[in-house]
Amino acid sequence: MQNKTVIAILAILTYAVFLCIGWTEGTFKYYWPDAVFFIAIILFLYFTFNFWRLNIPVYTSLVLALCLHMCGVFGWYSNSPLFIQWDHITHFFPLFAFTMFLYNFTRPWMADRFWNLKTWSVVMFLLLGGFGIGAIIENIEFAGFLSLGYGEGGLWFGGAGGGDAEAVTDAQARAIIEQGGGYLNTELDLAYNAFGTIAGVIFMSLIHFGFRKKEPSGTAQFSLQKPYL
Repeated sequence: MQNKTVIAILAILTYAVFLCIGWTEGTFKYYWPDAVFFIAIILFLYFTFNFWRLNIPVYTSLVLALCLHMCGVFGWYSNSPLFIQWDHITHFFPLFAFTMFLYNFTRPWMADRFWNLKTWSVVMFLLLGGFGIGAIIENIEFAGFLSLGYGEGGLWFGGAGGGDAEAVTDAQARAIIEQGGGYLNTELDLAYNAFGTIAGVIFMSLIHFGFRKKEPSGTAQFSLQKPYL
């Protein structure tokens, strides 16, 4: 069995486990659309693996990044286990992973040096692509809020995060409106999307240009058949 098949199967099983936990925590109906959407992404990339020039590290990073959002079934969006809000984590790392994905795909169009107009043209494309993905995510969240209202998961807004989305009160709704009707939340999401995109470009640039094979003449070479990441 190919490694990518193992990763895809493990990803689907992992998302299924999250849904089982959501069932016991009372958040299943809020997270099953997210799980279905994530599984569709993983399967799409699985069947177009060669087209995107994917490899196991990048494919795995995408799977793990999407898992972070599913951790919301534990109530981490309201009670983050880290010193930073869990919502920021789930915007930073998925955009980091998707930027790695885009970078890996566009490397053939880069020059053999980082400080080159051709390379930086591609880098600008990557930054705009990452920012665009982040904006699409926010539009999806907004469309979900308009149609579904308050609750848990990516398509709802303002959920308590503790397993009971129905607990959102009028007082909570007024507080959200007083803070800008969700503008603060959206702008923070976009900011962390941007941080993740920029970090992804820096990380992949260090990998791509720092670990190239060097020819005796000093000309850098790399293999598209065996990418570093």
